[in-house]
Amino acid sequence: MKKIMFSVGEPSGEMLAIEVIKKLKILTNGNIVFFGMGGERLQSCGLELIVDSSDLAVIGFVEVFQKWFSLQRAQKKMRDELLCNPPDVLILVDYVEFNLRLGKVAKLLNIPVLFYVSPQIWAWGKQRIKRIVNATDRIASIFPFEVDMYESTKINASYVGHPLTEIISSSLNQNQARAELKISTNQKLIGILPGSRVSELKKHLPILKNTIFKLNKIDQNCIFLMAGAPNMVLRDLISSWTSDLYENGVTVKVMYNKTYEIIAAADIIAVASGTATLECALLRTPMVVFYKTSHISYFILKKLILVKYISLVNILLGRESVPELIQKNANSVALTNAMLDLLNSMEKQKKQLNEFKEIRKMLGKKSASQSVAKLVIQMSN
Repeated sequence: MKKIMFSVGEPSGEMLAIEVIKKLKILTNGNIVFFGMGGERLQSCGLELIVDSSDLAVIGFVEVFQKWFSLQRAQKKMRDELLCNPPDVLILVDYVEFNLRLGKVAKLLNIPVLFYVSPQIWAWGKQRIKRIVNATDRIASIFPFEVDMYESTKINASYVGHPLTEIISSSLNQNQARAELKISTNQKLIGILPGSRVSELKKHLPILKNTIFKLNKIDQNCIFLMAGAPNMVLRDLISSWTSDLYENGVTVKVMYNKTYEIIAAADIIAVASGTATLECALLRTPMVVFYKTSHISYFILKKLILVKYISLVNILLGRESVPELIQKNANSVALTNAMLDLLNSMEKQKKQLNEFKEIRKMLGKKSASQSVAKLVIQMSN
């Protein structure tokens, strides 16, 4: 029986790992076991949890420092598992800094390592390549242009397709989504995607609250629908936030495990930068992107990051297709104005939608999970 170990630190990575597990079960006729680090959804899919990553999703230097001891404990547990119960293959899913350290240990133990979602050397620079070489045997890249960056290295990198193109149905349209969510087709709907990390919500929810107050004051016919992350800590934060809005006469409905339906149903979306921007593009919903982190994290990131934009949509297209409001510009006044500007301009909405078609064409139709599952089988033989 094959033994596959996963290291997954964030909700977005869980989605990818779940699809790979489904394909591996089929390819091996169920003659396979999974264990490692992940959250509730991975556990329900058959992963034996060695480390629960529910509270480990962090971004930014200050935020990582605050979780330092928890991350160290998780790293030790995973290393101990590699020693005591070596898998046939270790699959690292994104979560780069943690996984590069874990992958290095696995390689020293001669355990085959597959990194699913290439570390973004196009954003951070090629100084990471040496660490990547020491931490992995294969790279399963989700963007076509990344493969060329590994040509001069010892790493075997291949484009496996983008997982979102198979997870997100291109046939899901606004009318279908609204029918499922029981929302009238003639209502004006604004979707809210605030991020999936505690640190993100703490920065973003106050901005969003004031933005919603302003939008509601201007147009009381708007309804607001927010996608909530399935994590009890996050639920508590969001519950307190929605109660405050309700006490001030504004209702925001929060739905869990309905992110794609919310995106598809909305007229426009306010979305925290991250994978969600690509999800909005693939579901063909116009968006305004925002993001705020700690001052220290922003200062350091500004010095290190090489790309001009932060949203995947703009990075892939190489131009500003969607508005980006970052750090000091991520405030309720600027976000309200940007949302109204987009909501009231069919021309700007259509322009975004036309450019989103380029992205789907760029990513192609490969099944990423099937490609990754086949790589895992090859590496485990």
